[in-house]
Amino acid sequence: MKENEIEDVLGGMVKKFEFIPKIETNESTSVPFPQPERTESDESLNRTLEESANRILTLLSPSIKDYILEVADIVLKIPRWQLLLGTLISQYQSGNITAPYIDPAWQTMEVIAGSTICEGCHQSFMPKRFGQKFCSEGCSLESRKAAIKSHQSRVASREFL
Repeated sequence: MKENEIEDVLGGMVKKFEFIPKIETNESTSVPFPQPERTESDESLNRTLEESANRILTLLSPSIKDYILEVADIVLKIPRWQLLLGTLISQYQSGNITAPYIDPAWQTMEVIAGSTICEGCHQSFMPKRFGQKFCSEGCSLESRKAAIKSHQSRVASREFL
């Protein structure tokens, strides 16, 4: 997701949620919170936010992804984007986020869309995950075996560098 897409999504969320009507209540009467009418644009925004959250989840480690899915879907029963955004806002408000940290590897995420060259057989292939160097487990294994043999021969001849 590009920076301008993120800004558009967050801008839409700010516009949608910046006005929340306040209801005056007293102890003796309780007035229910008015439910805003759902429009098609709200549903579209919800779908867009959920798709964005799912894209973000694909970038996380499996254990973190599973935890988020369990908390959002099973425990809290809220949309995933609400959990992710709520966590971000909570961390900001508590002072844990003082400066943004962006993983430098994420800047090259567009590389995944194109093909790359296998470091083992030097054939072109489409990577299935970020940072994939080999087209198959076979190429990876062969490259590893070659590296081990090279290391063993250097150790045998006392050439460490």
